Amino acid sequence: MSALAQALHFPARIEWGEVNMPTMVTGNELRAAVEGGSFIQGGDLSCVEGVKYDFRLSTRILKARFASPIDASKLSETEKQSLSVEPGEAVFVLSEEKLNLPANMVAQLSPKRKLSHAGILTLGGFTIDPRYSGRLLLGLFNFSSTPFPLIPGKK
Repeated sequence: MSALAQALHFPARIEWGEVNMPTMVTGNELRAAVEGGSFIQGGDLSCVEGVKYDFRLSTRILKARFASPIDASKLSETEKQSLSVEPGEAVFVLSEEKLNLPANMVAQLSPKRKLSHAGILTLGGFTIDPRYSGRLLLGLFNFSSTPFPLIPGKK
């Protein structure tokens, strides 16, 4: 999809006088979070790469042409084939996954390089606060001269 996440875990305060440093959730910890559905719910292990998780595009899309949010899975095959972000258009999408961050964790989002190469600018907040629970809502703005296809389930 349009973002990848890196989670920072802030452990409980260590004994008086010691520094409380955040740690990055990586590798096996990140895979365990996806498998166990702890702070990433509905995730896919193929989206875990080292220190990041690539979110997937859900079927829920807000595009001006449809006048209200749509479920792409209910579109005809012809409509699905033409589902895209047109040049100069902004479309809002939800992630397939849900986050359920504990009180001692933040997530940092960053746009995928592949999207910027395709002329897509990711809009939205890039820091997910502790205790956030829900899907991610991101805007996709097409500043290129060619349509960008929206494919539910794609990273």
